Amino acid sequence: MLSRLPVRFPRFLLAFVVLGFAPLRGAGWPALIPEELAATKSLIEPDADVEVLAREQTVDSSEGGVRTDYFFRLKAFTKAGAEKLAKIEIPYDKTQGSVTGIEARTIRPDGTVLELKSKDVFDREFVRVGSLRGRMKSFAPPGVEPGVIVEYRYRTLQEGWAFFTSFVFQSEHPSRSVVFRYRPARVSLTMEVLFLNYPTKELKPTRAGFYEFTLARIGSRKEEPLQPPPIHLWPSVLIYFIGEAAKSPEKYWETLSHQQMEFTRIQAKATKAVTAAAQRLVAAGDSDDEKLRQLHDYCRSKIVNSEREGAGLTKEQRRKLPANETAHDTLKHGTGTSRDINVLFVALAKAAGFDARLALANDRSSFIFSPKLAVPFSFVRPVAAVRRGDGWKFFDPGATFLPAGIMDWRNGETSLLVANDKGALSLPTQSAPAADSLRHQAATLTVNADGSLEGDVTLGFTGYYEAAEKNALEAATPDEIEKHMLATLEPHLKGVEVSAIKVENAAQPIEPLKVSFHLRVPVFAEITGSRLFVQPSVFRRAGKALFEAPTRENAIIFPHNYHELDEVTLALPAGVELEAGSAPPSIDLGRVGRYAVDLSWKKGRRVLTLRREFELKVLGFPRESYEKVKRLFEVIQERDDHTLTFQLREPPAADAAKP
Repeated sequence: MLSRLPVRFPRFLLAFVVLGFAPLRGAGWPALIPEELAATKSLIEPDADVEVLAREQTVDSSEGGVRTDYFFRLKAFTKAGAEKLAKIEIPYDKTQGSVTGIEARTIRPDGTVLELKSKDVFDREFVRVGSLRGRMKSFAPPGVEPGVIVEYRYRTLQEGWAFFTSFVFQSEHPSRSVVFRYRPARVSLTMEVLFLNYPTKELKPTRAGFYEFTLARIGSRKEEPLQPPPIHLWPSVLIYFIGEAAKSPEKYWETLSHQQMEFTRIQAKATKAVTAAAQRLVAAGDSDDEKLRQLHDYCRSKIVNSEREGAGLTKEQRRKLPANETAHDTLKHGTGTSRDINVLFVALAKAAGFDARLALANDRSSFIFSPKLAVPFSFVRPVAAVRRGDGWKFFDPGATFLPAGIMDWRNGETSLLVANDKGALSLPTQSAPAADSLRHQAATLTVNADGSLEGDVTLGFTGYYEAAEKNALEAATPDEIEKHMLATLEPHLKGVEVSAIKVENAAQPIEPLKVSFHLRVPVFAEITGSRLFVQPSVFRRAGKALFEAPTRENAIIFPHNYHELDEVTLALPAGVELEAGSAPPSIDLGRVGRYAVDLSWKKGRRVLTLRREFELKVLGFPRESYEKVKRLFEVIQERDDHTLTFQLREPPAADAAKP
């Protein structure tokens, strides 16, 4: 499963050598295979709309920077397949690198070739929310129809070199052949390779210095909602570098734990300035929890996190920021990275008398820690650990928008490695309880006689919900904020319009986020003859099923525990009387959570009120429980679609005028 090789290649062997094609305009294409031109269905999955005939990725980091060449050859068998290949999109992050040399062509079954023109390649920004700035190269291959082969290739260039590179063989389409090639940087480190769901092989480079990994006849990958990290599900090869090969996993974790302890002593030293700051921030009479909260909130609110888009720093200002070698430097400069801020918190906590240490957290969204695998990407997030009695409490003020004692959801329900002098100190981490992550939706609305809906909405958040919303909104433009609001509402309210949007404290670490807006829905209630049908769960009605597949292959893993609370007041039009209605029954889920709905109708005022709550207290479910979990969310959706029937004493004027 794990292979290693020291990387010290001679310069003459690496210079000016290219293996495989390079996607430079004018270079020849790989030869076509007659059988592929004539094929009418996939060899691997006969019902597939598209098949990948060949896919190659060549990564070269030997001469500074990382150059990656991509080549795809795909065949469309059906009309649906042709539609899937009618537009090719290549997402990229402009701050991380560039996409160049895009070429594409379409080959008809008779061998006719249609070339893509360079002017038909477009570059656009496809997402711009908060700190996320994604761009997209896109093009439409000419003449795509059932039976054609589409080929395209391009190159990406990145500065620096990567300590970690991953290759995943499966894609959305079945593949006849997938080839990955990798040539490492010339560094005095040890290269190691981890094979996941892929046969272990001896590492032998070609004469040009490339390592090659191939796989044939690969089925399409089946995406499932809330699945474990893809790297654990599909054939993958992970290449990474370490300073010294570990003799055993136990020894490796012990060494890493010792290293964090040394970092704690040197980087998180409680200097005179740090100690003076701690003394100003905490009082002798404060409880230990209050002291830690004050230190935590100082670090996340008074030290500018240079990694945040909402920090208001330009690229030039970021470039000129002084480096922080120690907590003392971060305190002095008043700015720092997430890691710098967490180091400062450890130093302040030490100065306040706590046993505080640096720690590394596992990101379970990308790779799940296993004590038997000595791989550096098991623990990637620098955080803080403070001993409390016989246990430990974990902090991450570098996350900015999370309160004291709550770590990012990716670092919860997994493991964390704490700095320690004697042996490795690996500890389990918990996700924050459901009660600490609330999404509260309150609305005062009016259902008009024509069935339209209008009124005011206020939103409140805590915990993980608040952190996610602040990260999305802290640097968003008004247009981006409106799109963000609509993305939540549109699945439940067709044609919804929002106006008078007000967002408060989106960039403030301590102050609560407040969001309000005016809502209008042209068609909400259904009118049939003399009856009006209303679904009072305004924000949940008509939702899409969370789990649609009849069976499942993988476990279910939710990001975090959560609590939903909807409080809706609906004023009904004059002349209505409740004809039939009741509240949907609640569901007691025991340790898993609870679902409860309360409905009330005030006849004299014609006001309907709804209070809906749902709590999820368990994150993971084995695939054997899928049928029960699927049915649970189906029942919840059925009850969220609950409809009340009202009698109209007089039909609306528009209906009355109809012949």
